[in-house]
Amino acid sequence: MLGLALRIPDGGGTTVDLLLASTGLSPIGRFLLAPRRALSGARLTTLMPYRGSAGPVLVGVLVDTDPPLPAGAADLGRALATRSVGMRLVHAKPRGRWHVAARIELAHDAAGPLDTATRADPVLAAPPGDTTYSWTRRLRAPGYRAARRGRPVASRHAAQDPDA
Repeated sequence: MLGLALRIPDGGGTTVDLLLASTGLSPIGRFLLAPRRALSGARLTTLMPYRGSAGPVLVGVLVDTDPPLPAGAADLGRALATRSVGMRLVHAKPRGRWHVAARIELAHDAAGPLDTATRADPVLAAPPGDTTYSWTRRLRAPGYRAARRGRPVASRHAAQDPDA
């Protein structure tokens, strides 16, 4: 499985974290993990919906097929240091059609690290407002709490989490 963490500045000095995993795009496939050997052409979704103004909404990323990119972190970092890859940020209702919301260019500065000590957390750094369902927070929280152990979370809500 491939994963992608997007940290999006909200303009107010805090961030929103989106964590996506390789899945399918069909109404059933968007909820099932799918193995991938390369990032090129990957389809990734949040797997769990956010609460939108018109009901549940999934977020996804569609990675361009060109340039061909590997999945391994070191090889991917080297490749992205020489050329960027385009992605489309999409959204859909759980059984609805996907709609493009934005275009993203992913690149890597070879002078910077491939990873940081700061962990992404879509529970603590969810979009502002009442955008997560309590059942998704309950399901996700134990795993993200374990992933955070010993590592800081760049989040607007970190101080509110008793287990941070």
